[in-house]
Amino acid sequence: MKDLFLDTETRSGLEWEEFLGLVEVQSSLGFDFKRHLAPFSADQRDAMKREWKRTVRFSEWLKKQKAWTMELTTVLREVRDVHRSLERAREGMILTIAELYEIKRFLFACLQVRDLLKPIALRFLSRYRPHDSTLLHRFFCKGNQSPQTFAIVDAYSPGLAEIRRKKKKLLTQSEMNQPAWKEKRLQLEQQEDDEEKRIRQTLSQSVAAESDLLLTDTRRLANLDFLTGKSLLSLQYRGVSPELLSLRSRKAITIEDGVHWPMALRWKERGVRFQPITLDAGKGALLITGANMSGKTVLLKTIGLLVAMAQYGFLIPARCMSFLPRQFLFFSTRGREPDGLSAYGIEIAGVKRVLKQDVSDGLLLFDELARGTNPQEGFAINAALLTYLQQKQAPAILTSHFEGLANLCNVDHWQMSGLGAITLDQVKALTKGIGEELIIKLMSYRLERVERDRPIPRDALKIAVMLGLNPDVIELAEKYLEQTPQ
Repeated sequence: MKDLFLDTETRSGLEWEEFLGLVEVQSSLGFDFKRHLAPFSADQRDAMKREWKRTVRFSEWLKKQKAWTMELTTVLREVRDVHRSLERAREGMILTIAELYEIKRFLFACLQVRDLLKPIALRFLSRYRPHDSTLLHRFFCKGNQSPQTFAIVDAYSPGLAEIRRKKKKLLTQSEMNQPAWKEKRLQLEQQEDDEEKRIRQTLSQSVAAESDLLLTDTRRLANLDFLTGKSLLSLQYRGVSPELLSLRSRKAITIEDGVHWPMALRWKERGVRFQPITLDAGKGALLITGANMSGKTVLLKTIGLLVAMAQYGFLIPARCMSFLPRQFLFFSTRGREPDGLSAYGIEIAGVKRVLKQDVSDGLLLFDELARGTNPQEGFAINAALLTYLQQKQAPAILTSHFEGLANLCNVDHWQMSGLGAITLDQVKALTKGIGEELIIKLMSYRLERVERDRPIPRDALKIAVMLGLNPDVIELAEKYLEQTPQ
């Protein structure tokens, strides 16, 4: 399901792995759970809502219970992956001292987590509470051992205690260099090894008898570890629970003040605030136009990431969002250019792949398709794709800098505000060559619903000035632009 919902190129384009990397898990079990995380399918609406509700409630608890949270994460950090040891015990193998030690630590962690989840306010987490393994843990604690240490102590067997007593007495005798003494020592050591092996076998059989419950507990702790990590992360971006649209709704997705969190963190390091995204899209195709660097790609990445987050059970960084769950997401990307295949070829290969599916089941995001080929054919391909997707009533958003597409294809048209609020002369007076940070600060990523034949803003010269292009070249470009029909 994971690979069907987000293919490799889409995961990369949306920065899904970067986002998932922000979820801090404490144990190898939690890490493995995160690595194999699967999304909810479009028909698992109730399960999706339960997961959002659970995350909201747990986030609120973690926010208020700082000491409790620290204690839980400390315990989870001590949890080890005991799958291999449990498998060996189930196969009748005798576990080593090291394996038994790890089992004991796991049992102790289960008891600690079980105790931490006792409060009535955490009853909604009962599915993650480990089984009561007190009796088995006590079996590992014979001889008043510490809960976090393990050794084959005398208390496990009167016979073992007697052998060790004789061995200790033998070591005090004066005939230590005599053959008979050495033979007796070897006999006692062999008896001790045999008795310890018998005890390890008994312990291993006890573990095997409880292995089904212990395996269930590994899954519970893994899930709890991941839930804790994603709930703590949601507190950082003030996540909210999405809403599911009715299947009869004419809408496909609405977002108010949505944020692409990994990108927002990167921009924050550069002293730039991420401008939240707002969108209202129906079930058919939607065209978004805008100048270069006006935020069209950022918009698509944000839409795709928020929908992916929601269907993987995350709260989302937005004021609010409502959507229809999809069977898959697709984000067109150039990616790498393998030998013999151009950037345009990679784009078309991706479009070919997605059109083999039922496009009405997915959310399709196309970022300036065919920008790498000649303008006339690029326009034709975009027009054809828009028309096809509109006929299929496929939830699709296509960004482009080609003018006239919306009017030709009869689709809704939105436009990025870009640098429309500032003139070229103002840009020249403001700065020269300060760079990308200034562009991001001045650029408006606000979407405006526009008439279908509205021309696309021309911000390329403004951006060139900000990036410090030679003034003589800028002046010549202005002259040529005056001679070009608007």
